[in-house]
Amino acid sequence: MWLISRNITSVDEMFKEICVHIKESSNNGIIVPTISIFPPRKFGKPDSFRIWNPQLFQFAGYDADDGSWIGDKANIGFTKVFHDFTSFFLDFIFIPCSFAWNLAGKEKADDLTCCP
Repeated sequence: MWLISRNITSVDEMFKEICVHIKESSNNGIIVPTISIFPPRKFGKPDSFRIWNPQLFQFAGYDADDGSWIGDKANIGFTKVFHDFTSFFLDFIFIPCSFAWNLAGKEKADDLTCCP
């Protein structure tokens, strides 16, 4: 399934389109492969839209004091940069979906939104 979202103009619209993507692709437990199409990159200009997560649903990862890890080892760096889960360490904590609008060439966005 293709969901066309090329005409979004705000972070609120982005959030709504991501929620539609999740609802349509989960299909009451019968997974439907889904691709959402957002505004394209423009050559020579900063991205206006970015989903920071590699996937919409994934588990957090943390370095443990003994050199091992807790949770998803592949997400340790992402968890450290974007989310403060350091008050507790559990094996299966979802990382919220993090996305930004109108980056204007900044390393991190002023308008970073997380889906709970």
